[in-house]
Parts: sequence; C-alpha cells; structure tokens
Amino acid sequence: MGFNSGGGVTARHVFVSAAALVVLGFVAACSPAPDLVPFPDPVNPVVTTESPDTVGPLRMQGADLVDATGRVVLIHGINSVRKDAPYISTTEDGYLGPMDVEYLLNSGFNAVRLGVSYAGVMPTPGVVDETYLDKVMDIVDLLSTQGLWVQLDFHQDVFHQMPDWATPADAVDLSDETPPLLSFIGWAGRYLSDKSQRQWNSFLAGEPIVDGRSVASVLGDAAAELAKRAAGNDHVIGIELLNEPVAGSEIIRCIFDGCPDTDQLLVKRYEEIAAPIRAVAPEMPLWVEPFAPTGYAAFPMMQSLDVAPTSQGAQVGLAWHLYCKDTDGGKPEASEQPMVHICENRMINGFESARSQAELMGAPTGVAVPRMLNEFGASWDPLDVTLAMPIADEQFVSWMFWHMYRATSPYDTVIPDVVESQIIRPYPQATAGRPGALSYDPATGAFSYSYAPDSSIEAPTSIVVPARAYANGYSATVTNGTITSAAQSGRLTVVPDGSGQQITVKLARR
Repeated sequence: MGFNSGGGVTARHVFVSAAALVVLGFVAACSPAPDLVPFPDPVNPVVTTESPDTVGPLRMQGADLVDATGRVVLIHGINSVRKDAPYISTTEDGYLGPMDVEYLLNSGFNAVRLGVSYAGVMPTPGVVDETYLDKVMDIVDLLSTQGLWVQLDFHQDVFHQMPDWATPADAVDLSDETPPLLSFIGWAGRYLSDKSQRQWNSFLAGEPIVDGRSVASVLGDAAAELAKRAAGNDHVIGIELLNEPVAGSEIIRCIFDGCPDTDQLLVKRYEEIAAPIRAVAPEMPLWVEPFAPTGYAAFPMMQSLDVAPTSQGAQVGLAWHLYCKDTDGGKPEASEQPMVHICENRMINGFESARSQAELMGAPTGVAVPRMLNEFGASWDPLDVTLAMPIADEQFVSWMFWHMYRATSPYDTVIPDVVESQIIRPYPQATAGRPGALSYDPATGAFSYSYAPDSSIEAPTSIVVPARAYANGYSATVTNGTITSAAQSGRLTVVPDGSGQQITVKLARR
C-alpha cells in the first residue's frame, strides 16, 4: 500500500493513470453509479456487540479457510500498518488504542492485517531485534485476546521498511527520484527510479549479497524468528511473506503482456523465505502476493510454491490488492459515469485476475488456493468499496480494508460515513456447511445468505450483525433452521432443523 502511514498511491494505481486507463476505458454497458448511503452513529444501540466467533487455529482447506470446528470462515478485517519507526502499531501511538479496538469489535470486524518490518526484525544480517519482536507479539496478543484473527504482513513500499543490507552496493548511490517525464505519477513513480529498478532486479535474481546468500534467504531467517514467536498463537492466520513486490525493469511488460518468467523468479524468492519459516513453525500458513500492480491488463502467472508441506497440505494462500480511484485522497461524493465505467471494469478484472492466479497456484491439486483481498479502499471516495463489496460477497472472498484510521467514538472513525456504510455490513463469520449465495444492500439493510448444512459440525453458523448497520434493530427469518442467539444479538447463530435442506437466513431493518 501507499508510502505514508495513512494510505497512499502505489505502482498499481500509478500505471492506471499513466496508461492502463486507456485499456480499461473500452467498456460496454455498465451499471449506474452506486448510491451514496448515509450511516447513523448509534447513541443507544439496539443491537448488542458480541465477540468475534473465531475458533483457532484457522487452516486452508482447498479454496476455503476453515476453523477448528470445521466451519468455513469469511474474514472482514482491516489493516494496521505503521511505516516508520518503530514499524509496529502500538496502543500508545494512535494506531491501535483501546477505542480503536472497541470500534473494530462494534463494527463486526474479525481480523487485523498487522504490518511488521524486516528492517525491524533484522536491522543487521543475522542479528535479531528481540525488543522489536516483543512489541509485535504484545499487539498480536492484544488482538487475539479480543478474539480477532491476525495476519502478519511483512510490509514494504519502494523498498522502504526493507533493511539497508538488502540493497546491493552498486545501487546505494543511484538516484531514487522519479524519471522527470513521469513526475505526474507522484511519489510512487520512484518504482521506476534507477535505484528501485536495481534493488528489485537484484532481489529477483537472487544475487549473493550477504555472505554468499540471497536477500530472500536471509529475510527468511528474519521471518522465521517471528514465526517461532507466533506459532503458539492459534489466532495468527499466517505470515504474508512480502507486501507488493515489484518486477523491477520488467514492470511494464508484466503489466501489459504478462511475464511468466519473472513471475517464477518471484516464486523462487518466496520459496527461499518460506523454507526457514517451515523449519521452525511447520504448521504456519503462508500468504504470497503477485507483482504489484495486479491484473490491470495481463494476469499474474505465479506457479505453486515448492515448500515443505504442513500436516494439512501446502497451506499457501493468495493475497492481492485492488484499487482504482482517488487512493489516499478523494471526496465523499458520487463519481462521474465515465469513472464508474472504468472502475467497474477494473474491479471485475481484478477479481478475475485473482481467481485465475488462485487456480494456477492450486493446479497441482486441482483445487484453487484461498484468496484474500487484503488491501482495497484507501480513499474518502466511496467508489472502490461500493463496487468491490458486491463482488466479494458474490464470490465469498475474504477481505481487509485499508486502513485503520483513528476511531472518534466506539462506533465511528474519521472515514466518511458513505465509505463505512459499505464495509460495516452483516456477513457469515463461520458457516457450518457449504456457503451458497450471499448478498447485502447497504441502502435498505436487506441481507440474505444461503448454505447447505453439514450435520457433522456441532458448532452453529455464526452471522455478524453490526449495530451501526441496524440502528433500530433487525428482524430475522430462517428457512430450514433455528435461531439460537438472543434477540438483537450482534452475532446471530443458526442451527439446522434436521431436514438436511438448504438453510436461508434473511435480515431486515426495523
């Protein structure tokens, strides 16, 4: 994601401005501009707040995320990434204070993507900063105690947050400035600087830098130190090996023509990072990203990783990011129709790109790996979220919104209401069976979810009902099942009626 701590523009947003908009602009009939939905801040909420239904450990099973009870889990989470020292969100620095955590719970989120830094873990090759790891695990434990899943994200942008030793000697004095003709791109044009190109080319080539070893292999040692600490926490849902890698001097080819050869270099580096993790934390799930920007014109083509399997298979999932309009800016107002057309096509293409990549990574087993949209939004303009959320529901895709902006009350943040009304929504956190159709209309509050029950699972299906989405309460109806939760509970629980028939749950605002 972006360079500053509150969000920003990265290469994938950059090139949509430079050239990809031309590609995406040729669209046929599209939907009308989504409505802006106001969102009340409840003074005396009718709906109660319940702790997230997270029974760890969470594991990958085919394309699904499955909890310890066997239920299929859907994640609606939020990012918390600090990009300057001390490179970790803390309760003291305005990133994850008590009110911020309360907001997450009241809003029905069940996960946090927590940013960590290779520079923080291993500022000197082979030397681990145990104090930094202590701080990381303090936050992990805090979130876990509240029942939240935690995805640990090794974050970087334009090699920032990578340790100094990861830069090759012949790149140290190169210019990190955006080429003059591309100054209109903004700071992220530095991905095209001489320094960035050399850093990424060296990283992808696996050049020996530290005692004859590649950067990736030494970073793997750093990641393994975090994995050892986190392995005993059953609310940690895995480690993301590297945020938004970039294809160096091949970036333009990768965007427009595809670059399977360079994609495989990235896979090799991921394998080098993963090996030390699996040696010390053999059950730890791993998450990998394709090159940024993802899926504008050509789809990424990473093959499956050759890593030591866990007791439950490879446990490697796909994380990807999807942005279109006004990242790190924008206004809470409706967009013009041409931009709606462009972004609608961008969202459709982005989800299909991820589906294709997840299937390719799972090809050896014949089943796609899990995919998680763990960055999107990052704008006061609601267009990205209004377009992304219905597709995520339709495809039953887990997601993490960018970013945890400071809470102003236990139910509100500085994020505009027309954005929050899209991401604070009812959803099935854990399904005791096979998920079916899922839909929600933020304007009316109409929610519908169908699933095929699995009689072998004893735990109930658990559906989040955020108080803010139902300010005056809700009515619920269930077909072929029974509600077991209290009236106006923020977590609606359902068990089958024994008929074995598909269960449908509907919610309506009062």
